[in-house]
Amino acid sequence: MREVNLRSIDLNLLVVLEALLEERQVTKAAERLHMSQPAVSRALQRLRHTFSDPLLVRSGDGYDLSERAKQISTDVKSVLANIKQIIAEPQFDPATSKQIIQIAGPDLEMALYLSDLLGVLQDAAPLMQVELDSRPADYFEMLARDDIHFAVSGFGPNVGEDQFHRTLLGQTGLAIVMGANNPLANKEITLDEYLNARHGYVSLTGQGPAFMDTHL
Repeated sequence: MREVNLRSIDLNLLVVLEALLEERQVTKAAERLHMSQPAVSRALQRLRHTFSDPLLVRSGDGYDLSERAKQISTDVKSVLANIKQIIAEPQFDPATSKQIIQIAGPDLEMALYLSDLLGVLQDAAPLMQVELDSRPADYFEMLARDDIHFAVSGFGPNVGEDQFHRTLLGQTGLAIVMGANNPLANKEITLDEYLNARHGYVSLTGQGPAFMDTHL
């Protein structure tokens, strides 16, 4: 088999070839492709040179396929169908999808929102699998690396916010927790008093600084 350099071949000719092999006539092929008859004739000449074969041969009733054309007829149709499938936008059907969806977020957000989501998935996408990851981490960095598909978090990304699509699932309030005997208990706290008090925090991401420190 001779070696073929695809860069030297106009793959658009395969579309013309398919029409010629099915119509077996330049005029009908031109009408089907919405091309002029001379343009299809020139394409046929180029195809004959490429395949080193006449492809269409005259007969008493018009044209017949050469032996080479008969051999490649099914392959040409299959190749073009595969190319169309590669280029076409993939169709997603949740009812039949077996995709594995990876979701990460802190325990609190997972507990608040994931049970409802899993209920929806059970009805709409029963074959899908869901992997949950609540280990402390930078979930937005995981998203950027494509390690997960979704993050459920009360935090926002530190950088690259425009890289992510976000939707609001709910809102929660903030509270200050302190001992009952703390001097600041049972009184209105000023900003200076808050800043001068000793603080501790539980890091949901395994990193600092604290969420409130960033805002302050």
